[in-house]
Amino acid sequence: MIRPMNLRGFLHILFAAALLLIHTGCTRSEQGTGVDTGWEEPPVGQEQTEDLSEEADSLFYDLETEPGGVEDTDTPEELEELIEPLETDTIRVEEVAVDEPGGSGYGLGFRIQVFASGELEKAKLFKDKANSETGLPAYIDFEGGLYKVRIGDFGSRDEAATARARLTDLYPDCWIVKTTIRK
Repeated sequence: MIRPMNLRGFLHILFAAALLLIHTGCTRSEQGTGVDTGWEEPPVGQEQTEDLSEEADSLFYDLETEPGGVEDTDTPEELEELIEPLETDTIRVEEVAVDEPGGSGYGLGFRIQVFASGELEKAKLFKDKANSETGLPAYIDFEGGLYKVRIGDFGSRDEAATARARLTDLYPDCWIVKTTIRK
């Protein structure tokens, strides 16, 4: 990766070379080879005497000298005032059940995942539907940017497997998930 200071130097050199090519012309052909290299030699006795570096330097934007740029004299407080705060994403916490592991009524166990969506409203509707269809408690867990509807509080994988076998008629793509459950 090119650092900004190295990039500036590289661009100065590249731009100076481009100006030099444009200034001297691009029509030289190798004598006797028939190959056009795009370069034209100056007439004998005449040499390039112009210094193109000043012209190339004037074409670059310098943050320290341009209006609105950042200056060394700016304090961190002044710079913070220039930064506009971003609007934050918010979720209404009261709508999402958050299970706190380590509490007296919680432990490690299994649930059956039946649905996942990026939209909270869809997950809430599916949770209510699953609750009424199965008679088992249904929960919404937010993981990996998705609202996941999970059913049951099973202390062992065997219990979860038995329940999953009964639920495959309603939810053919359901699977068992190891997670924190209510005891």
